[in-house]
Amino acid sequence: MNGVAAEAFRRVTVPLGPDGLHPLTMAAAVAATDPRRGSVRVLHVRSGEPLPLPLGQDGGLLADAPDLYRETSEEASGILLSALRGLCACGVEAEGMVAEAPRPLVGAVLADAAEAWDADLIVLDRRPRGLLDGVLRRGVVEDVVRRASCPVLVVSRGAV
Repeated sequence: MNGVAAEAFRRVTVPLGPDGLHPLTMAAAVAATDPRRGSVRVLHVRSGEPLPLPLGQDGGLLADAPDLYRETSEEASGILLSALRGLCACGVEAEGMVAEAPRPLVGAVLADAAEAWDADLIVLDRRPRGLLDGVLRRGVVEDVVRRASCPVLVVSRGAV
């Protein structure tokens, strides 16, 4: 990319995974964003597995029901803040938000949020997955690509 995108985009959405913003993904988002008029919206979805809620003996929900999410709200905010700092250090105007969704709906939430913000581009990375994981369930990347109303740039992290 040589630091200059062939086409600069004004509104770039960058979804974050639980491990934050990968340097290759950040570089791609920075290169794609119009340096004068562009901005990046970083979106992190706290996800969890859809589990049946525990019920008390009387049939009501237990007050101490376990959190279904893989991370706390504070951890999610920390992931988001770290990404925003990295983008701002690169001179990119950035904002962020945290959403919550069951694991099977993460791709839909990301695509819908990008559309609601009127994103011109979504930049996301494909983490290496195990063979069994790829066979058992469709990934977030595939869901976003299928549902997005704007172009999607997929950055491959490669094998780690």
